[in-house]
Amino acid sequence: SGSIGSNMSYVRQGVNAFIDAFAGTPIKLQVVRFSSTASTLGASPWTKYYDMLVESDVTALKSLVNGLSSTGATNWEDGFFRMFLNADGTVQRLLERRREMIDTGVGSVLFRTI
Repeated sequence: SGSIGSNMSYVRQGVNAFIDAFAGTPIKLQVVRFSSTASTLGASPWTKYYDMLVESDVTALKSLVNGLSSTGATNWEDGFFRMFLNADGTVQRLLERRREMIDTGVGSVLFRTI
């Protein structure tokens, strides 16, 4: 969230620990950051899931997390829209499987496929 301010280092540390816990497992993670608007880490143009079985994906995601900063607002509604829907408002295909969502409460929402 853009309103985290100086506590962002704790968020980065926690998200990296979460990534480490799932590294080497058959999980795909997506991290959505939000402030005035939301965006997905590494997305071009809309979604990006990182495969925790692929070492280069784990490394790339951690690098992006380490670059997170906090400025702005807390538009969590746009964060959920970005996480669950495509740009045209249709439900993401990956959501056909059961999913767990972990909201860090501090601007990042983590997502794992079960």
